[in-house]
Amino acid sequence: MNRFQILIGCLCACFLSACIDSPEPPPAPTTESAALPVVDQPEALMAGMGIMMGELTDRSALVQVRLTTTDKLVDCDVPGAAGVVEFTLQPVVELESTEPIVKSASADAVRDFIARVEFTDLQPGTDYVCTTRFGADAESLEPGPTAHFQTHPGAESDKPVSFVVVTGMNYAKFHGDDRIDKKIHLANNNTKLAAAYSGPDKHLGYPSLESILKLKPNFFVGTGDNVYYDTPKEPRAETVPEMRQ
Repeated sequence: MNRFQILIGCLCACFLSACIDSPEPPPAPTTESAALPVVDQPEALMAGMGIMMGELTDRSALVQVRLTTTDKLVDCDVPGAAGVVEFTLQPVVELESTEPIVKSASADAVRDFIARVEFTDLQPGTDYVCTTRFGADAESLEPGPTAHFQTHPGAESDKPVSFVVVTGMNYAKFHGDDRIDKKIHLANNNTKLAAAYSGPDKHLGYPSLESILKLKPNFFVGTGDNVYYDTPKEPRAETVPEMRQ
Protein backbone atom coordinates (compact mmCIF):
# COMPACT_ATOMS: atom_id res chain seq x y z
CA MET A 1 0.00 0.00 0.00
CA ASN A 2 1.45 3.40 -0.95
CA ARG A 3 1.14 6.76 0.82
CA PHE A 4 -1.57 7.95 -1.51
CA GLN A 5 -3.70 4.89 -0.83
CA ILE A 6 -3.31 5.44 2.91
CA LEU A 7 -4.56 9.00 2.55
CA ILE A 8 -6.99 8.34 -0.31
CA GLY A 9 -9.75 9.32 2.04
CA CYS A 10 -8.45 12.84 2.15
CA LEU A 11 -9.95 13.99 -1.17
CA CYS A 12 -12.74 16.04 0.43
CA ALA A 13 -12.52 18.89 2.93
CA CYS A 14 -12.56 17.96 6.60
CA PHE A 15 -11.74 14.29 6.00
CA LEU A 16 -10.10 12.54 8.89
CA SER A 17 -6.54 11.32 8.46
CA ALA A 18 -7.17 7.67 9.31
CA CYS A 19 -4.57 5.44 10.94
CA ILE A 20 -4.55 2.12 9.10
CA ASP A 21 -3.72 -0.89 11.26
CA SER A 22 -3.09 -4.50 10.42
CA PRO A 23 -6.35 -6.42 10.06
CA GLU A 24 -7.52 -8.12 13.24
CA PRO A 25 -10.79 -9.83 14.15
CA PRO A 26 -13.38 -7.47 15.68
CA PRO A 27 -15.12 -8.30 18.96
CA ALA A 28 -18.20 -10.45 18.76
CA PRO A 29 -21.10 -8.26 17.56
CA THR A 30 -23.80 -7.58 20.09
CA THR A 31 -26.25 -6.11 17.59
CA GLU A 32 -27.83 -7.74 14.59
CA SER A 33 -26.48 -6.94 11.15
CA ALA A 34 -28.85 -6.12 8.31
CA ALA A 35 -29.68 -8.89 5.84
CA LEU A 36 -27.13 -8.89 3.03
CA PRO A 37 -27.43 -10.10 -0.57
CA VAL A 38 -25.49 -13.08 -1.84
CA VAL A 39 -23.04 -12.18 -4.62
CA ASP A 40 -20.79 -14.16 -6.93
CA GLN A 41 -17.41 -15.04 -5.44
CA PRO A 42 -14.61 -13.16 -7.28
CA GLU A 43 -11.27 -14.77 -8.00
CA ALA A 44 -9.77 -12.67 -5.20
CA LEU A 45 -11.33 -10.37 -2.65
CA MET A 46 -9.34 -7.72 -0.83
CA ALA A 47 -9.63 -4.27 0.68
CA GLY A 48 -6.69 -3.06 -1.36
CA MET A 49 -7.36 0.66 -0.79
CA GLY A 50 -7.69 0.41 2.98
CA ILE A 51 -10.37 2.14 5.02
CA MET A 52 -11.39 5.79 5.20
CA MET A 53 -13.54 8.07 7.34
CA GLY A 54 -14.99 11.44 6.40
CA GLU A 55 -17.69 14.08 6.99
CA LEU A 56 -16.66 13.91 10.63
CA THR A 57 -18.64 15.91 13.21
CA ASP A 58 -18.91 15.81 16.97
CA ARG A 59 -21.72 13.26 16.70
CA SER A 60 -21.29 11.37 13.41
CA ALA A 61 -18.87 9.93 10.87
CA LEU A 62 -18.94 8.14 7.52
CA VAL A 63 -16.78 5.04 7.16
CA GLN A 64 -16.14 3.18 3.92
CA VAL A 65 -14.16 0.34 2.38
CA ARG A 66 -13.76 -0.34 -1.33
CA LEU A 67 -13.49 -4.03 -2.14
CA THR A 68 -10.90 -4.94 -4.77
CA THR A 69 -9.40 -7.93 -6.54
CA THR A 70 -5.85 -6.90 -5.63
CA ASP A 71 -3.82 -4.48 -3.53
CA LYS A 72 -1.56 -3.64 -6.48
CA LEU A 73 -1.99 -1.21 -9.38
CA VAL A 74 -3.26 -2.76 -12.61
CA ASP A 75 -2.97 -0.33 -15.54
CA CYS A 76 -2.83 2.54 -13.01
CA ASP A 77 -6.04 1.32 -11.38
CA VAL A 78 -7.17 -1.01 -8.59
CA PRO A 79 -10.01 -3.19 -9.98
CA GLY A 80 -13.09 -3.46 -7.77
CA ALA A 81 -14.94 -6.55 -6.59
CA ALA A 82 -18.47 -7.20 -5.33
CA GLY A 83 -19.08 -8.34 -1.77
CA VAL A 84 -20.26 -7.22 1.65
CA VAL A 85 -18.53 -5.38 4.50
CA GLU A 86 -19.39 -5.43 8.20
CA PHE A 87 -18.29 -2.41 10.27
CA THR A 88 -17.99 -2.55 14.07
CA LEU A 89 -17.49 0.73 15.94
CA GLN A 90 -16.77 1.23 19.63
CA PRO A 91 -14.95 3.74 21.88
CA VAL A 92 -11.31 2.98 22.56
CA VAL A 93 -12.05 3.52 26.25
CA GLU A 94 -15.30 1.79 27.16
CA LEU A 95 -18.06 4.11 28.33
CA GLU A 96 -20.89 3.09 30.61
CA SER A 97 -23.58 1.08 28.82
CA THR A 98 -21.69 1.38 25.52
CA GLU A 99 -22.02 -1.60 23.20
CA PRO A 100 -20.29 -1.97 19.84
CA ILE A 101 -22.31 -0.57 16.94
CA VAL A 102 -22.45 -3.02 14.05
CA LYS A 103 -23.52 -2.03 10.54
CA SER A 104 -23.22 -3.81 7.21
CA ALA A 105 -23.27 -2.65 3.59
CA SER A 106 -22.95 -4.24 0.16
CA ALA A 107 -20.31 -3.29 -2.39
CA ASP A 108 -21.42 -3.43 -6.03
CA ALA A 109 -20.60 -1.95 -9.42
CA VAL A 110 -23.30 0.72 -9.12
CA ARG A 111 -21.35 2.34 -6.26
CA ASP A 112 -17.92 1.48 -7.64
CA PHE A 113 -17.65 -1.42 -5.17
CA ILE A 114 -17.64 0.96 -2.20
CA ALA A 115 -19.39 -0.12 0.99
CA ARG A 116 -20.21 2.90 3.15
CA VAL A 117 -22.06 3.32 6.43
CA GLU A 118 -22.91 6.27 8.66
CA PHE A 119 -22.46 6.16 12.41
CA THR A 120 -24.54 8.65 14.41
CA ASP A 121 -25.20 9.50 18.07
CA LEU A 122 -21.47 9.41 18.84
CA GLN A 123 -19.82 11.14 21.78
CA PRO A 124 -17.93 14.44 21.13
CA GLY A 125 -14.15 14.46 21.55
CA THR A 126 -14.00 10.68 21.84
CA ASP A 127 -11.49 8.20 20.43
CA TYR A 128 -13.14 5.41 18.42
CA VAL A 129 -11.88 2.26 16.75
CA CYS A 130 -13.61 0.80 13.70
CA THR A 131 -12.88 -2.80 12.77
CA THR A 132 -14.17 -4.51 9.64
CA ARG A 133 -14.88 -7.89 8.15
CA PHE A 134 -15.58 -8.51 4.47
CA GLY A 135 -16.44 -11.33 2.14
CA ALA A 136 -18.44 -12.45 -0.86
CA ASP A 137 -21.49 -12.77 1.41
CA ALA A 138 -22.49 -12.52 5.05
CA GLU A 139 -21.51 -16.15 5.65
CA SER A 140 -17.88 -15.81 4.52
CA LEU A 141 -16.56 -12.73 6.32
CA GLU A 142 -12.84 -12.42 7.02
CA PRO A 143 -10.95 -9.76 9.05
CA GLY A 144 -10.49 -6.47 7.18
CA PRO A 145 -8.70 -3.15 7.81
CA THR A 146 -9.00 -1.28 11.12
CA ALA A 147 -8.94 2.47 11.73
CA HIS A 148 -8.93 4.86 14.67
CA PHE A 149 -10.41 8.35 14.75
CA GLN A 150 -11.48 11.04 17.18
CA THR A 151 -14.77 12.91 16.93
CA HIS A 152 -14.78 16.70 16.87
CA PRO A 153 -15.02 18.10 20.43
CA GLY A 154 -17.99 20.30 19.48
CA ALA A 155 -18.66 24.00 18.93
CA GLU A 156 -18.88 24.75 22.66
CA SER A 157 -15.61 23.06 23.54
CA ASP A 158 -12.22 24.76 23.93
CA LYS A 159 -10.34 21.47 23.64
CA PRO A 160 -7.37 21.89 21.25
CA VAL A 161 -7.36 19.96 17.96
CA SER A 162 -4.68 19.52 15.28
CA PHE A 163 -5.17 19.47 11.54
CA VAL A 164 -3.24 19.72 8.28
CA VAL A 165 -4.20 21.47 5.03
CA VAL A 166 -3.14 20.05 1.66
CA THR A 167 -3.67 21.01 -1.97
CA GLY A 168 -2.15 20.39 -5.40
CA MET A 169 -1.77 16.58 -5.42
CA ASN A 170 -1.19 16.17 -9.17
CA TYR A 171 -0.72 12.43 -9.69
CA ALA A 172 0.22 12.71 -13.38
CA LYS A 173 2.92 15.32 -12.80
CA PHE A 174 4.34 13.54 -9.76
CA HIS A 175 4.78 10.26 -11.66
CA GLY A 176 5.68 11.83 -15.02
CA ASP A 177 2.77 11.01 -17.32
CA ASP A 178 4.19 11.28 -20.85
CA ARG A 179 0.72 12.16 -22.21
CA ILE A 180 0.96 15.68 -20.74
CA ASP A 181 1.36 18.19 -23.58
CA LYS A 182 4.30 20.39 -22.59
CA LYS A 183 3.33 23.21 -24.97
CA ILE A 184 -0.19 23.41 -23.55
CA HIS A 185 1.21 23.30 -20.01
CA LEU A 186 3.57 26.20 -20.76
CA ALA A 187 0.78 28.25 -22.31
CA ASN A 188 -1.68 27.63 -19.47
CA ASN A 189 0.75 27.89 -16.55
CA ASN A 190 3.39 30.31 -17.87
CA THR A 191 6.06 27.88 -16.70
CA LYS A 192 7.71 24.75 -18.04
CA LEU A 193 6.56 21.36 -16.82
CA ALA A 194 8.68 20.35 -13.84
CA ALA A 195 10.48 17.03 -13.84
CA ALA A 196 8.68 14.10 -12.22
CA TYR A 197 9.72 12.99 -8.75
CA SER A 198 12.64 10.57 -9.00
CA GLY A 199 13.36 9.55 -5.41
CA PRO A 200 13.85 5.86 -4.52
CA ASP A 201 10.56 5.92 -2.58
CA LYS A 202 8.54 7.12 -5.59
CA HIS A 203 6.43 3.96 -5.61
CA LEU A 204 5.10 4.95 -2.18
CA GLY A 205 3.65 8.23 -3.42
CA TYR A 206 4.05 11.78 -2.14
CA PRO A 207 6.82 11.96 0.54
CA SER A 208 4.98 14.76 2.36
CA LEU A 209 2.13 12.38 3.18
CA GLU A 210 4.51 10.30 5.27
CA SER A 211 5.41 13.43 7.24
CA ILE A 212 1.70 14.05 7.82
CA LEU A 213 1.24 10.53 9.17
CA LYS A 214 4.10 11.10 11.61
CA LEU A 215 2.41 14.25 12.93
CA LYS A 216 -0.77 12.27 13.69
CA PRO A 217 -3.20 15.17 13.16
CA ASN A 218 -6.84 14.90 14.21
CA PHE A 219 -8.08 16.12 10.84
CA PHE A 220 -7.00 16.44 7.21
CA VAL A 221 -8.45 19.31 5.17
CA GLY A 222 -8.18 19.12 1.40
CA THR A 223 -8.67 22.63 0.02
CA GLY A 224 -8.92 21.60 -3.63
CA ASP A 225 -6.84 20.18 -6.47
CA ASN A 226 -6.54 16.88 -4.65
CA VAL A 227 -7.44 15.16 -7.91
CA TYR A 228 -6.88 16.32 -11.49
CA TYR A 229 -9.38 14.95 -13.99
CA ASP A 230 -8.00 17.30 -16.67
CA THR A 231 -4.35 16.19 -16.48
CA PRO A 232 -3.35 15.05 -19.00
CA LYS A 233 -5.54 17.31 -21.10
CA GLU A 234 -6.00 14.63 -23.76
CA PRO A 235 -7.50 12.24 -22.90
CA ARG A 236 -9.34 13.76 -19.96
CA ALA A 237 -10.84 11.51 -17.32
CA GLU A 238 -14.52 10.90 -18.06
CA THR A 239 -15.28 7.50 -16.54
CA VAL A 240 -14.95 6.34 -12.93
CA PRO A 241 -11.95 4.07 -13.69
CA GLU A 242 -10.24 6.91 -15.59
CA MET A 243 -10.80 9.22 -12.61
CA ARG A 244 -9.02 6.73 -10.36
CA GLN A 245 -6.15 6.47 -12.85
